[in-house]
Amino acid sequence: MFRGEQLYAISKSTLETSSSGTITAVRFHNLDNGEGPARSIHPAIVPPGGTFESANNGTEDFVSRLDFTNTLDNRVAVWALTNTASLDCAYRKSHLRADAVGT
Repeated sequence: MFRGEQLYAISKSTLETSSSGTITAVRFHNLDNGEGPARSIHPAIVPPGGTFESANNGTEDFVSRLDFTNTLDNRVAVWALTNTASLDCAYRKSHLRADAVGT
């Protein structure tokens, strides 16, 4: 039974420098976008020449589909993981939220 997506937020610098093999991550589970469990969440890509979002102490954006019944729904959910700078700290406190977008 599908119960929705899970996201794991990990500090990139920790991945690059960890020699112990132990990495701490922030887990987001039971993700719901208002109409049902989140499905197929994909990260946004910063285009060449673009800059990373520094608002809210660092923000990573994602997108996922909203078509739960396979009826060709024309909406997506946009997710924002904020306070990503805290992933480099001992006290990790990131937040994840979703908004529906459609035509």
